[in-house]
Amino acid sequence: MNDLIESCGDDCKICLFADDARLYNHIKSRADAVALQSKSNNFTNWSDKWLVKLNTKKCKVMSFHHHHSVRYAE
Repeated sequence: MNDLIESCGDDCKICLFADDARLYNHIKSRADAVALQSKSNNFTNWSDKWLVKLNTKKCKVMSFHHHHSVRYAE
C-alpha cells in the first residue's frame, strides 16, 4: 500500500487505514469529476498490478450538494 498514493497521483486525496483506502474529491467542476475518475482508474490499475482484490461490497459513493440537480461551473 506504500506506493498507492504515488500510483494515484501526488495530488490525490486519499485516506489510508490498515487495509482500507478512501479516495475522495470535492467536485466543483467537470474537470474535478474527470480528475477523480482518473485517480479511481489509477487505483484500479494499482490493485490489478499487485493482485489486490477490491471488496465491492465495501465500495460506496456518498454525495452531498446544495442543489437538487448537479451543475458544473464551466
